[in-house]
Amino acid sequence: MNERTDIELIALFKGGQDEAFNELYERYKYMIKSCARSFFLVGGDSEDLMQEGVIGLLKAVNSYNGANAFSTYAYTCIKNSLLSAVKRAQSFRNKPLNYSISIYSNGFELTPTTDPEEEFIGKESADELIQKINQNLSSFEITVLKLYFEGLSYVEIATKLNKESKSIDNALQRIKRKISKILV
Repeated sequence: MNERTDIELIALFKGGQDEAFNELYERYKYMIKSCARSFFLVGGDSEDLMQEGVIGLLKAVNSYNGANAFSTYAYTCIKNSLLSAVKRAQSFRNKPLNYSISIYSNGFELTPTTDPEEEFIGKESADELIQKINQNLSSFEITVLKLYFEGLSYVEIATKLNKESKSIDNALQRIKRKISKILV
């Protein structure tokens, strides 16, 4: 299978030979990993993003029509699949899942990885992100964010901080905008 072109492998896969997709995956897994690194999935991890990338590759293989180079088409499908996953995760209907915290941890449970380099990069990235958030948010916004992550409602936060609930809402909107800029 190594000697076959992408187009031949696509034809074989569409003809029912599943191992052809495995070969395509091996060729494009670094592209998937590269694309996945540029996204953050609320409530997910890098493996979830990799799976979304594989789904994008599968969509590319199934819908490829030969109009462009397959690698370009695959890149677009992978990127779109990852973007869709991130948008789904940020949707309102997923909010309870996105902000849930395990009762067995302190809220920042790290899953062990077998790759020390990946673990170091992940920890370094998280520390860097927290530092950027602390630099860009006011002390009031940091306090509001902490209370929000503790599960308090707008009204409860407002009462606790002796502010109007509209002030809390405005602070959370500013926080979202600032964090969005940091993540881009």
